[in-house]
Amino acid sequence: MKKTFNQLDKIQIVIAIVALLLAILGFMYDNLTEIAFLLIAINLLVNEMRSFRKDKKSIFSYLIIVMAILIIFLSIHKLLY
Repeated sequence: MKKTFNQLDKIQIVIAIVALLLAILGFMYDNLTEIAFLLIAINLLVNEMRSFRKDKKSIFSYLIIVMAILIIFLSIHKLLY
């Protein structure tokens, strides 16, 4: 069985790999860890938006989307200040 990836899947894989590398390098530099959190939250937000289209009645989708947005705002705030 051949699995095909669409464009969004490929972008998410690249974001996840970059976030993993930044998290590993974040042991030496503090700002890289915050950027890794930001990328992970963006990836989580994209995943949940895709699953939200299928099942809009699930409360967990709403909660995860709100938490991902909150993580994005807090990461940006910590990076700027």
